[in-house]
Amino acid sequence: MRFTTTTQRRFPMPAVVPILATFIGCLVTVQTPVRCEETIPKVNPVQQISNANADFGFRLFAEMQKAQPNGNVFFSPYSVSSALTMTLNGANSDTLVQMGRTLGVNKIPLENVNRGYEALNMRLKTPGEGVRMNVANSLWANQNLTFIDSFLNDNQKSFNAEVANLNFGNSRAAADRINGWVNKQTQGKIDNLVKPDSLSNMTAMVLVNAIYFQGDWSYPFEKAATKDEPFQLVGRQTVSVPMMRRAKMEKYGYMKGEGFQAVRLPYGSPKPRESRFSLYVFLPDRQDGLRDLLNTLSAENWDSWRRQMRPTEGTVILPKFKMQYESELNKALTALGMGIAFDREKADFSGMLRQKAFISKVNHKAVLEVDEKGSTAAAATSVEMGLLSVMPARKPFTMKVDHPFFLAIVEESTGQILFMGAVWNPKG
Repeated sequence: MRFTTTTQRRFPMPAVVPILATFIGCLVTVQTPVRCEETIPKVNPVQQISNANADFGFRLFAEMQKAQPNGNVFFSPYSVSSALTMTLNGANSDTLVQMGRTLGVNKIPLENVNRGYEALNMRLKTPGEGVRMNVANSLWANQNLTFIDSFLNDNQKSFNAEVANLNFGNSRAAADRINGWVNKQTQGKIDNLVKPDSLSNMTAMVLVNAIYFQGDWSYPFEKAATKDEPFQLVGRQTVSVPMMRRAKMEKYGYMKGEGFQAVRLPYGSPKPRESRFSLYVFLPDRQDGLRDLLNTLSAENWDSWRRQMRPTEGTVILPKFKMQYESELNKALTALGMGIAFDREKADFSGMLRQKAFISKVNHKAVLEVDEKGSTAAAATSVEMGLLSVMPARKPFTMKVDHPFFLAIVEESTGQILFMGAVWNPKG
């Protein structure tokens, strides 16, 4: 892998916009979107990213739910947006604009986007009492390609991304290397994210984000109180699941909305000011009311609902469960407006490498476990970059210089030719 230099790219009109943090369900902080006007104070980059991720997360969730209307969906908006934003650092022209709009950051200067992720990642590294967090990023580069050094430097600085060279011609070994890294970063929760049959010599790079969360309840459920009870499915069917409860009522953040109720279950310290992570549960009043509730999800409503929650004494009875989810996100992201990034002819990632490249696949995998002690969640996202034309595999060669030849002595970092000549007869 070699490096070249390019100028930094910006979106056409710098401004301020909204992002959500960790998982749909396991949240950090989301604030109200702020309009960019000269009379409004500058917004913290972390809040800009959190606001933008909220909007992106709910829009992406809606597209993912369309693919399986009554099926479980669980993913990490933060993981997806992190992997795509690293990719964004290599985009130019219309590709940069469309990806920026999809991610909700098109009105934020790109350097501020990177600065926001850098600060947010640092904040997530110190989650506080009773919570374990790990966020990791990596760039897996085709060993035979030249990459732009500013693209690599931006992602190393802002995302603390590890960079490694791979021989994608050996697709099995390359996939094993990436998947081993993901498995390690997620404490063994995510495996086989990248499939060997999706890699080849025409793979330019694989950009990966991995996130792991483990939180202990501020108010644990008593194991002895857990017992099997019916869970109502759509269509009046039921399944028996273990239901957890606390004998003692606690004060939770709670609200009663129109057609639903919602509760905030904190992790870590029971002191409100020290509890930074929570599980939010929204329950429709009607057994078949989830579809209507999901149709009202938006960053604006989400912010309003969270602000309406008040400490209220009550009892929560919650299923003990595990779930896993995997999805290729190409169609969903195209529906959100960044189809050009997947177009072999129109995609412009000239800020990443000199060769013509496009996004060939975005894959996401996530798991969630909820029990009496707390919750464990992990997710990973891979963005696979393909080349427009197949690169021939580099085979061992033999070069026997046994006839007249040209030579030059060059200083590599500048390309300055110090000496050059033609040798017709080595004996003079």
